[in-house]
Amino acid sequence: MRVRWICFLGLLCGIPGASAQLAITEVLPVSRVNTNTGFHGAEFWELTNFGSNDINLHGYGFRDSNPFRRLRKDPFTNLVIHASESIIFYRIEPNQQVITPNDFKSWWGHSKLPSTLQCRTNDVGLSAYDGDAVWVFDASSNLVDAVEFGPAEYGQSFTYDANSGLFGAPSMAGVNGAFVAELTPDVGSPGTTSGAVPLHFLEQPQDIAADGGFSVTFRAVAGGLPQPRYQWYFENAPIPGAAGASLTLSNVQSSAAGNYSVIATNGLSAATSFVARLTVNTNPTAPTILTAPAHVTVFYGQAATFAVTARGYPPPTYLWQTNGRGAAVGPTFEIVNVGPGLNGANVSVIVSNAAGRTSASAVLTVTPWPDLRVTEVMAVPANAEQNRHFGWIELTNFDTNEVDLGGWRFAEEYSFARAVTITNSTRLAPRESLVIAERLDKARFESWWGARRLPEDFKLYSYSGFGLDNFGGAFFLWNAAARNPYSEAVAAVSWPSSAAGISYECEHSCEANRCISEASLFSTLGLRGAFTSEEGADIGSPGYTDAPPLKILSTTLEAGSRVAITCKVIAGKAYGLRRSHSLISPEWLRTQTTTAGNNLITFIDDAEGTSAFYRVEELP
Repeated sequence: MRVRWICFLGLLCGIPGASAQLAITEVLPVSRVNTNTGFHGAEFWELTNFGSNDINLHGYGFRDSNPFRRLRKDPFTNLVIHASESIIFYRIEPNQQVITPNDFKSWWGHSKLPSTLQCRTNDVGLSAYDGDAVWVFDASSNLVDAVEFGPAEYGQSFTYDANSGLFGAPSMAGVNGAFVAELTPDVGSPGTTSGAVPLHFLEQPQDIAADGGFSVTFRAVAGGLPQPRYQWYFENAPIPGAAGASLTLSNVQSSAAGNYSVIATNGLSAATSFVARLTVNTNPTAPTILTAPAHVTVFYGQAATFAVTARGYPPPTYLWQTNGRGAAVGPTFEIVNVGPGLNGANVSVIVSNAAGRTSASAVLTVTPWPDLRVTEVMAVPANAEQNRHFGWIELTNFDTNEVDLGGWRFAEEYSFARAVTITNSTRLAPRESLVIAERLDKARFESWWGARRLPEDFKLYSYSGFGLDNFGGAFFLWNAAARNPYSEAVAAVSWPSSAAGISYECEHSCEANRCISEASLFSTLGLRGAFTSEEGADIGSPGYTDAPPLKILSTTLEAGSRVAITCKVIAGKAYGLRRSHSLISPEWLRTQTTTAGNNLITFIDDAEGTSAFYRVEELP
């Protein structure tokens, strides 16, 4: 039997030398601005010592969620955190108004803070838009504590739940010591906590029945603060090295059967889990399929992988066949360089041992590569930081078939390491476009560009994880079956340095439905559907690859007999409004002409009675 232990973020392992009484207790990733004075606070995080002894933090370091970022140790130089003390670490940014510790205390109000509050500066920025993390390490590089948080509301800090001890609860004024800052509308509780939270189990380990030779995993989750360390026990004896929230036993035999439990500790309190019993079957048992192989769809030349999970004793063997021919063994089966001749093939597996056999099958679908192209790139919007706008990519389906992007991946480099996976079904009909937008959901994107200016069936996928490079960058898209990031990109684009607030439109080089796009043309107002956004005065054509046809969007009756006719048009073109009092009348009086400054125009006309009909025409 082999033992493997696993640590999760926020559920720390039992690391020798780690200061168990220390905990990160609050994070404010972004402050709000006082609209009357223009005063802006600072992002900060808080470290608390829940123990009864002082701890010398000299040599400690911290970082954000980026594991490749070097540890910042300067804030901890010659710093001692006293028993029951919380220390603030705040960031100084360009044009920042919170520079000194006294500035920080004035921001929140001297009378609302502990009189002995220590404040230290740092230069690590935390992302309020994607979510981020804070990791603290001791002088020997042992992990002391780590918290992660999701996208933040402006001016609302994250803290821990006073009941569970889990991090990520938004601060609420008047709850657990939180209050509104003196100089801004920010809400938090710098320098004050709700105290330690006794350890208790939120998820108990469960009984497991397994066949000999298989692997099993026990799991437990303990709440409390400071965060717990774990130690697993077998028949009341500690298991060496089993110090994580999960315990995996490989190749279990009868000797592994028995009682398992875990004790959580944090230097202040302890909690013991329920006892979970492992039963190991060594009696001959016919195989049973637990997870059957799934149907697989790949493009010409890709690899197709099938997998099955089963139980039984003795451990079963696996025999794979394609259309009843060929053979491969093991719980997984891969067909490389799949050709069109295997489209619709039946892939089956026979699972057997001395006690019996069973089988399952799946269908392999092989299709041509779809013609997907990146048609537009906006790497940097105008005044992006001020307006909270972010970059986006437009992907268009030039194929004759619908394409579902669910499970596909994209990244800004030829690598799957940091690729974002499209988790939901996202279907693109022929000639339909999808905007892939960083950090912006559909409502925020429509607020930026104007919902009525965008296509009626506008589609958007919001993501976080990487930003588009302003000084030359790239974007790559792969389907779920891709194995080689270099040769299996379905769509790709590169661009040179960008002009803020103007998108790039793309030219394409295609061979056998495999297209490489190059962002080479700046969008021009009025061409190929380009228009000006409602916020920020950006120019682009999100959702459009061609100029949309003239369309009347609404006709509304205003005060008196005034009628407002709003139309979607092409910027720079001239348009005329005609009116008639009867649909069968040969007389359509032209009442107005105008040149569109953007892709929406509104005519205001006096209907001169209760019955009037209108039409709008594009003028030469």
